[in-house]
Amino acid sequence: MILLPIFVGLALLVAWTRPGWRKDLRKLSILFLFCTAIGRPCVVPTGSMEPTIRPWDWIWLSHLTPASQLRRGMVVCFPGPDGDRTFCKRLIGLGGDRLEMRRGQLRINGQDFLEPWAETSDDSWGPVDVPQGRLFVMGDHRNNSFDSRYWGTIPRDFVSSQALGVAFPPQHWKRF
Repeated sequence: MILLPIFVGLALLVAWTRPGWRKDLRKLSILFLFCTAIGRPCVVPTGSMEPTIRPWDWIWLSHLTPASQLRRGMVVCFPGPDGDRTFCKRLIGLGGDRLEMRRGQLRINGQDFLEPWAETSDDSWGPVDVPQGRLFVMGDHRNNSFDSRYWGTIPRDFVSSQALGVAFPPQHWKRF
């Protein structure tokens, strides 16, 4: 999979040398550059982010969000605990936060935190202290999500991109 952008880039470079193809190739090259360097689409195959992201929705990821600008409530993507696939989850806790859930109500640093995006549950857990430099992430569908409640916090610099919204299918279009 990692070789695909390299092959496409080489094909575009070779095609630039062919007469008559330059006008169309400029458009393709700009699109390719945008899709590989600035952002990319990604499919979410599970229901862990419902109702925000439905199973098999295509979302658009931005690679331009620096780790210093991460904030609570963002949908972020990172390598999963096994490192074999990308996970997309809601950023809930930042380094230094104390999190707990009581009968489905999330509390951050002793204050109730409203989550209009979350599919509520009657869960109770915590308190959990998030170490500095680490993040606590959860899926929006709390009863159907494999997240930091099970495998712990993730390093802040594991975040590879921010999900900006659902790109496909058109009837699911939305920004996060």
